[in-house]
Amino acid sequence: MLGLVTLIEAATSHLARQASNTGDASIVVISSMVGWEKCCPVVGAPYTAFKRAQGTIARDYVRQLSPKGIRINVIVPGMIRVDSIPIKEDDLPGYLAMIPLGRAGVPQDIANTTVFLSCALSKFTAGAVVFMDGGMSTSL
Repeated sequence: MLGLVTLIEAATSHLARQASNTGDASIVVISSMVGWEKCCPVVGAPYTAFKRAQGTIARDYVRQLSPKGIRINVIVPGMIRVDSIPIKEDDLPGYLAMIPLGRAGVPQDIANTTVFLSCALSKFTAGAVVFMDGGMSTSL
């Protein structure tokens, strides 16, 4: 947690200068579904608590950073399929059954939303928590 707070504090003056020059600056925090929903057999309490705390910390900074022109938002990814983290094929149907879209996400899904939240197209978005989970959080 201190890492996120330290990063936000260290970046604030730079981002405030950017916002004064361009009219916009943004921080996007990537959390995890395991901190928000009891859906996944996960690592354990410290990890899940930290992931939820990331969202709380980010949202608390909105009141402090917004007057400086800095927006901060949170992305909460669900199941994202990446080659470096293999999923046991026996477990896959159980996970996919919890996702209304019927598929896992891919890294590009998260990247697209990160770009949107980082650019001026979303300049009225501050303090949002965006669940990128294929609808999984709606069915738990």
